[in-house]
Amino acid sequence: MSNATTTKDEKLAKDIGDQISADLSMIIDREIAISSVTSERVQERAAGEGTIHLSFRIEFQVGAEKHFGCLLMPLPAAIGVACYLMVMSDEDVATQREQNTLDRSMKDAMLEVGNFVGGSSDAVVRKWNSGSKMSARSAGCQGVAPGAVPNFDQVNGSSLILARLQSKLGDFEPFEMLLMLPSALVGGDEG
Repeated sequence: MSNATTTKDEKLAKDIGDQISADLSMIIDREIAISSVTSERVQERAAGEGTIHLSFRIEFQVGAEKHFGCLLMPLPAAIGVACYLMVMSDEDVATQREQNTLDRSMKDAMLEVGNFVGGSSDAVVRKWNSGSKMSARSAGCQGVAPGAVPNFDQVNGSSLILARLQSKLGDFEPFEMLLMLPSALVGGDEG
């Protein structure tokens, strides 16, 4: 079940997506372009389709409460970002993306990417809610099977803002990232 999104929902999702894209682009020295963002309110976590995805989980502190969300990225794109973070050549990145496997150094790079996702989210929520007690940080990352939903706690009965970010990493094929944010960031289920 989904509900119409509010303008505030879409603006927050776009701001967080843009900040993540800008920060990651800067550290990997390759553009992660976001061509469009659409959002909606949903009651259930969304699944990535077609391939394994990596869930970069985000913990949001809203006053005294903890809420969770994530950035869900197709594994080949996440491998590409991690490889560029490790300063690999374009040819090596292409090879790693095709292999679709993670060794210890790749897993460490993924955790570092997750730290940037958490930091980018934190910068936006603090700016959006100056004066209130809101923050964000990385809560780790997790591989997610095609068609499965990412694992993170969701406060009973609360909705999520689900944003679909049409993205592209350098010269590789476009992909869709799913950004799931707790509605509590913009005032809960009222919007």
